[in-house]
Amino acid sequence: QWPVKINTIARLRNYYRGSRMGVLSTPSAGLIASLAVVVCTGICSATPLATRPPMGFNTWNHFGCLGINASVLQATADQFVSLGLSELGFEYINSDDCWMEANRLDGGQGPQIPNAQKFPDGMAAVVKYVKSKGLKLGLYTARAPHTCAKFAASCDHERVDVAQWAAWGVEYMKDDSCGTCGTRDVVTDYAIMQQAIWSVGHPITLTIEGGPNITDVYTGCCGNARRVGHDISPRWNSMTSLVDVGSGLWPFAHNGSKSANASAPGGFWNDLDMIEVGNGEFVAETSELFAAQARSHYTMWAAMKAVMLLGSDLLRIGNETLAILKEPTVIGVNQDALGVQARRISSTTPKNTSLISEAHAVAILARCDPTNPLQMWQYRDPSATAPILNVLFVAPCNTSDTAQQLGVTGGALRSGRTGQCLDKAASAGYTARFAACGSPIPSSETAVLDPATGHLTVGGSKSCLDVFNNEGPNVFIGGCKQSGDMDANQIFAHDPRFPGMLVSGLSNGRLAGEQCLTARSPNFGGYVSTTTATGETWCLSASSGPQGEFSAVECDPPGTNYTPTSSATGFTLKVDTASFTHTPNTTAVSVQSTREKSYDGSPLQLSNSGRNQFGASGPVPHSKWSSNGGGAFLFDLTTKVGSLLQSTNTETIFDDDNIGGVTKGGDFCLELSSGGALEVWTGPLSNSRRVVVLFNRSPAPDLITVDFALLETDAGDAGPLGATSTFSVYDVWANTQTPVVTGQLTKSVGAHDVALLILCPTPGQDCHLD
Repeated sequence: QWPVKINTIARLRNYYRGSRMGVLSTPSAGLIASLAVVVCTGICSATPLATRPPMGFNTWNHFGCLGINASVLQATADQFVSLGLSELGFEYINSDDCWMEANRLDGGQGPQIPNAQKFPDGMAAVVKYVKSKGLKLGLYTARAPHTCAKFAASCDHERVDVAQWAAWGVEYMKDDSCGTCGTRDVVTDYAIMQQAIWSVGHPITLTIEGGPNITDVYTGCCGNARRVGHDISPRWNSMTSLVDVGSGLWPFAHNGSKSANASAPGGFWNDLDMIEVGNGEFVAETSELFAAQARSHYTMWAAMKAVMLLGSDLLRIGNETLAILKEPTVIGVNQDALGVQARRISSTTPKNTSLISEAHAVAILARCDPTNPLQMWQYRDPSATAPILNVLFVAPCNTSDTAQQLGVTGGALRSGRTGQCLDKAASAGYTARFAACGSPIPSSETAVLDPATGHLTVGGSKSCLDVFNNEGPNVFIGGCKQSGDMDANQIFAHDPRFPGMLVSGLSNGRLAGEQCLTARSPNFGGYVSTTTATGETWCLSASSGPQGEFSAVECDPPGTNYTPTSSATGFTLKVDTASFTHTPNTTAVSVQSTREKSYDGSPLQLSNSGRNQFGASGPVPHSKWSSNGGGAFLFDLTTKVGSLLQSTNTETIFDDDNIGGVTKGGDFCLELSSGGALEVWTGPLSNSRRVVVLFNRSPAPDLITVDFALLETDAGDAGPLGATSTFSVYDVWANTQTPVVTGQLTKSVGAHDVALLILCPTPGQDCHLD
């Protein structure tokens, strides 16, 4: 194995020497194949980098493309010092996309050029200023010829760009994935970039973007962090879905201990995107709920050892929000020297049916229980009456489909078929909903189509229609993005070929053929919950819930056709085959996701980043739910974390461990729920301490219990923990110390809030981490 690796390094060196003017020729197929095993062999930084998760600031979340300049970076550096953030370990001031020009020096052969208007004194001057504050500057590039905003990126210019960054003194680089570099695969691209960084002998911490399988990169091939999941937005649902993405990746985060050899580049961390505390639904001064959400966001990023890059405007941050960001024990959890990511060990759903409402109604996966009325469903033929088309999707343009007759008239986006108006107030999660038009049109229904940008705003100038994840079919109302290729999902226009219709900017691009806005019914088939406990009648929905689960909605339209009858026997919807099919009292359902996610407890939410959508006969092409030969894809973390394996038993889902006496396997059924699981997360810290997070996703306060017998042994623990284990416990956010706790601990945790607990092995021990 070693001769292969050494030979690969030699070939890379020859590859660089053979380039002219820093422009790299296309590597041979053999080189591409061997790059996956590239390791550092003495030409990298003498000091391993990122042995703890990087901490700092990134411009994108608040300033976007248009707002970045030298003054913003320098003022943020000043704030790091004046607010005391630098003393807590925040050290990187990073510019995201748009710092560079679209062209290069030397007729395209030279390095990237800073934008002359944004950086009139050049980048070296900014680096010098940032360094004078005891901080480090970071920049952005992409592995394609152009960045996501269409500026010069580093494809075939890795060596010349890295040499320029090193000459300026840049010490952090985010390498985005906005396209391909010729015929090279993604691991090849990032391995070439990493080798270029090693070759200059200047310390540059590298974050790579989505694409490469984490098992190919986390041991030292390329990068000190990998961006995982979707781009974050300042919304609760966006944050919690990224928590789910990161939950199954805990084995890969490390402080350098899992690198391929002793001279590899250092630590490797899961980058869940920038921290939104101080933006949107995470501004603590707005309300107690938003303050709770800010605590939860910050705590979960810290516990999962995520990269900690702040994304709010530090020049205007409120004192309460700042206090959350400066909590020293939270930072101590993230920066703990052991470097082990916390993992979810239990997840239960509140059984309080009063919480189920239009905004909080989902269908989750839970272990089948024929005595549980929330798992009982009936079938009613939905074709007996015309459905109300009140949810917005994209679908192939069809001039004969009257559901696509949509337009902005009278100040609102109206459906030509139903006469309803799109209403921001009626929309939730990843679903944009129509409602009866107000008179006069209320602000929540006010719609404007800007022909210059293609943005269609609803309910305010900063709220744009957005095709989820650039592929739909869901359309939701999200924050408006900056112009550029990255917001084609927010561009809509009239097209003379499709009169009276609105065509998506993704047409003939990421999506095949022209895609038009389409009003559809949220109900899938006629599956109706038989429970009467909530006072409403609930149907399975074709749209997603807040966490990407199946949504449940008040049956639409209401009436006897959709009302469960007491004379019919309800049945469970079991997980096993590829589509919803119905025979009397038995139904099979396929609900396994193709994204990286683990099953860590019961119940399992059907989380797929909002893409579990269904058409008239089953999953639609963009749904990402899939099966093979009629068998469901299942998770088996004992073989490979993050991979999907086909099971010969299509009714079995494997746990990642026998947690809390939960036996591997078993049947799972759909259960009506308010969603919002009550979760316990834990991980070891140095000095035999342990972090425990009690995370309440539900919309109401609830009790969460951590049983010390469930705290599995991880690297760094003094030994197995039993039911009689006794700890001293520090509750970080409550700022209380309980000197002796034995067996278990129960806390009341507020809606969307967390309890962050530090457990110390010696009774009476002070468990602060500052």
